[in-house]
Amino acid sequence: MRKHVIQHKYPRVNSTLEADVWFEPGAVIEILGAEITLGPIHTCAMDSVRKRSGLAIRFPGFTMIKCKRDYKSEMSARACC
Repeated sequence: MRKHVIQHKYPRVNSTLEADVWFEPGAVIEILGAEITLGPIHTCAMDSVRKRSGLAIRFPGFTMIKCKRDYKSEMSARACC
């Protein structure tokens, strides 16, 4: 993943958080978490479930890189296996 590290937030990212490391798009990864929670600082699906709240994954953990393909390619989960 080092080849995808950038020094600033990627322009198409909508985030109010400041990350330790920013990545440019380049891989499809799979993560697992304990649960999906609502939070006012997270922008994923903002206002979809509750006004002024977005979705967050609690205790996220990396499991694997799903595809060796370009992230822009049209694909399904089945195509990655």
